[in-house]
Amino acid sequence: MAAAARTTALVGGALPSAWNGVGRYGYVNKDLRQVLGRHVGSPYELSFCGRGRRTDCRRTLRASLAGAVRRR
Repeated sequence: MAAAARTTALVGGALPSAWNGVGRYGYVNKDLRQVLGRHVGSPYELSFCGRGRRTDCRRTLRASLAGAVRRR
């Protein structure tokens, strides 16, 4: 509980969200939107998921999720 209180104090009274667009999740979100052909401000020069190919990205994501489920 003390750790949570320190974290809350550091971020101005609210616990941080993993999906607030900051850090790694923000990069992943932007990369996926770019692969899907959606508008992104300041697009990445190269896309990481599936090397920018939607089919390859989908295949990689499905394999990753399946692996995570098997390990659970």
